[in-house]
Amino acid sequence: MSRLSRFRRLPSPAAVIAIVALVFAVSGVAVALPGKNSVATKDIKKNAVTAAKIKNGSVTEAKLGDGAVTTSKIGNDAVTGAKVNEATLGKVPSATSAETATKATSAEKATTAENAVELEGRTLSQVRPIAVGTKDESAQGLDDLSFENVMGVNITLPTGGADVVLNAALELDNESGGQAGGACRLKFNGSVVSSLVNITMTDEHNYALALTAIDANAGAGTRQALVECQGSIGDDDVKFVNGDLTVTAYPIGS
Repeated sequence: MSRLSRFRRLPSPAAVIAIVALVFAVSGVAVALPGKNSVATKDIKKNAVTAAKIKNGSVTEAKLGDGAVTTSKIGNDAVTGAKVNEATLGKVPSATSAETATKATSAEKATTAENAVELEGRTLSQVRPIAVGTKDESAQGLDDLSFENVMGVNITLPTGGADVVLNAALELDNESGGQAGGACRLKFNGSVVSSLVNITMTDEHNYALALTAIDANAGAGTRQALVECQGSIGDDDVKFVNGDLTVTAYPIGS
């Protein structure tokens, strides 16, 4: 074979260019980027970056814009109590009236617990002390042989009963012209509850005396407290002049 025939078998320049063009057309063209951070937001097609293409932990707090995570973008039950700042929460609507309740074991029975310190299922009347009183200035002569009612007041005790404290302060007047005596006592619910207080009056002027008594575990209901007094020498020689009576009930268990 001659040298000339060997050269004729080599591809022509046109054929080489055509082959190279075909290779580029089939495989595509790779373009080199200019450097780091060279892909801008405008270079990314909308919806091109999906959740599956984001590495776990790659989106940090610093990379989130203000207001980027809205309520609609948070899944149900995704935010737990440990992640909530309690100071940002408002007042629970149904607990508005329980602000000053130290303890209300059964608050369902308390319409408003604002003034309740400790209810435990009871009403306010069953835990709050009850006080009544009266003042009498209608002078009356006293019998010298029997006790007479000189003043009184009623009080209603709550369910469960109460411990009752009675206090009276009164004045008696000696009109006998000489020495005379008087005696007074307290009654509650028909029974004598105090010691008998005696006083000796040596001349004609007013004499003061005080009475006090406790009736423990008094039953529920309306009860009457009375002051009874008696004179000496003769009827009306000693007079009840005036007095004050107070009765305070402390509900049992309060």
